[in-house]
Amino acid sequence: MPTLHFTPPLLTFVQPQLLVGGEPWQYAAIALVCLLGGWWLYGRKIGIQKQSTGGGLRISGRLALALLRMLSIGTLAFLLLKPLVRTVKIDQENPVAVLLMDESASVLRNADSTQMLKTLRAWPGELEERLLAEGVHLESFGFAGDIKPRNAQTWSESTWDGEQTNLDAAVQEINSRFEHRNIAALILASDGLSNRGSNPEYMTSWPKARLFTVGLGDTLAIRDRWIDRVDHNRVAYLGNTFPLEAVIQAQDMSGEEAIIEIFHGNDRLGKTSWTPSSDNASKRLEFVIPAEKIGNQRFEIRCSIGDREANPQNNAVTFYVEVLESKRQVLCITAAPHPDVNSILLALQANEQTEVEVVHLSLLKNASELLASIQNADVILAHNILGQTFGGLDWTNIMEMNTQPVWWILGNLETQDALQFHRQWGVQIEQSTGITEAHQSRLNPTFALFDFPIGLENAIRQWPPIQGPFGNIAWSPAWTPLMYRQLGALETEQAFWAVRTDASTRRMAVSFGQGFWSWRMRSFLKEGNHDLFNAIIQKQVQFLGSQENLDRFRVDAPKRIESDQRLVFTGEVYDATMTPVEAANMTLELEAQDGDVYSYSFLRRGNRYAIDAGRLPAGRYTWTAQCTLDQEIFNANGACIVEALRAEMSSKAADHDILIRLAEKTGGSFCGGFDNETSERIIAAMKANGWPAPIMHEQVHLDDLIQWRFILWLLIGWLTCEWIIRRRTLGY
Repeated sequence: MPTLHFTPPLLTFVQPQLLVGGEPWQYAAIALVCLLGGWWLYGRKIGIQKQSTGGGLRISGRLALALLRMLSIGTLAFLLLKPLVRTVKIDQENPVAVLLMDESASVLRNADSTQMLKTLRAWPGELEERLLAEGVHLESFGFAGDIKPRNAQTWSESTWDGEQTNLDAAVQEINSRFEHRNIAALILASDGLSNRGSNPEYMTSWPKARLFTVGLGDTLAIRDRWIDRVDHNRVAYLGNTFPLEAVIQAQDMSGEEAIIEIFHGNDRLGKTSWTPSSDNASKRLEFVIPAEKIGNQRFEIRCSIGDREANPQNNAVTFYVEVLESKRQVLCITAAPHPDVNSILLALQANEQTEVEVVHLSLLKNASELLASIQNADVILAHNILGQTFGGLDWTNIMEMNTQPVWWILGNLETQDALQFHRQWGVQIEQSTGITEAHQSRLNPTFALFDFPIGLENAIRQWPPIQGPFGNIAWSPAWTPLMYRQLGALETEQAFWAVRTDASTRRMAVSFGQGFWSWRMRSFLKEGNHDLFNAIIQKQVQFLGSQENLDRFRVDAPKRIESDQRLVFTGEVYDATMTPVEAANMTLELEAQDGDVYSYSFLRRGNRYAIDAGRLPAGRYTWTAQCTLDQEIFNANGACIVEALRAEMSSKAADHDILIRLAEKTGGSFCGGFDNETSERIIAAMKANGWPAPIMHEQVHLDDLIQWRFILWLLIGWLTCEWIIRRRTLGY
């Protein structure tokens, strides 16, 4: 992060003030004790007679020693009154101006980019110098997708190539950074085009300061048409079709026909035409695309280039759709409707690759359809049916007649008690009491069968408690704990959710308790979405439905990211006993669709290895990883799609009107378009609206006088001097 200049506030200190709450009689008592102490030692002849080793004291010496003793006694007695020291500290906070500058690519579009880039890089430094001359410090930030602190050096390196504009996120960050600061003004330099986050006009988190806006970009509409947006399925299934919706926009091309085509490789899948009826028009087009090949398929939508178009680069969009052979079929069998079942189903339905069917036995009318669904399912969720029968057979026997993996959810006491008749599973409730208890949850930190998203481990500790059985649950070594109970601050090793991956015919999961519905609600309240809750349910089902994975070398990588995201690979390697290896040589080659190959080496990060390949241009990439272990070579491969962000590819004219409205809304003003006089106009507008004064922050501290160490050393000094003089003059 670049170094930022900061002007510290001026500090003013006020002299400490002594506060004593004693009564007059207490002061009189202290004075009397002091006088008696001095007189008793030095006012009587008996106390100062000449001794064998001393020559005696004159009257002046006696008075000096008496004074020292009176001061010592008086100070100690005074401290008994518990005097306080009141210290007032005043901080003078000088005003600061905040510059928030749009660094998205649309700022330089339709302009002399070379000259404008040079001017934009130099302007923040010029503005800072002029504001410092007025006694106002400037802190500047650039924003596009993310906000970045800037100084003179980093501004000179900025390229204004941001692929999106998120003013909402930038203002929220500024608001949190300067919430309690003396802001003279917030200066916003932008083209007014925002394509991420909330609408700036309806944001409620603007800092409590006047906003002065500067218009960047070109407000003149240019002759162009472009593909503004393409909406499509990310996943499709072989033999099916999927919808495609495209929005085409045109400026200053009224009456000119545009041809829009869809291509898969060299095959044209669709064609239509559109003729704009005005100089500023848009058209929504719909296509139906067949999914004919498995894998990540590349499609392209093209809009014909008209005469004298200003920017033909935005007339084509490439997108990818993953075509799968079939969806994963998940069957949920439950004794009766239950909120936990509904929460699990909603989590699974959020995954496009999963198709879910639920059967309530209490509402079942056709038994043959249920048996057919069991045979067709890839994964079965058995909720509160352990111990029950169907067609005269126990449900465990029915499941054993099939090969599908099963997740047994034992939510009530009846199903938990029925577990004692299935000891072959290797899981039992020890000393079952028939009562329940509420417990928090935590992930098994050593669980490695599948990954969880960042943030889940901390989030799940804060989710509501699960209502589970009271008593210890014993698991055989064949089980791998997924979650442990947590009782308050006590982290137990008692698992209530585990999976089995031994040499049995199928995978199995068992969980005890109910309350998944409250997890889903809390996940939304804390995060604003259900992603964390959905992840743990989806990962569990995906693991059960996948084939046994005994690969000793595993590499995980995203299948699809956007071009402003970093491509990160994570890897694991195991020895012959499936124990993670901590020192391994792992490499990876990443090949772009144009044939360029990039080589990387995995670096150790915690319990895993990782590669950060950074941000990559849009396109399809294939990767091959290799690891040598025990004189064996292990390989892994895959592909990743990097999707282009097109938010800044449009040829929309800059919208300075919104900058005017935003400034007026906060009591500031619009300082016009960007030119050589911009800094003068900003300072003049700030002065016209009232130049902010420094803010004085008063801090009052009350301390006990007895805590001042110099008093202790003063007393020791007085008593030491008295003792030395007394012994040397009066003898021993």
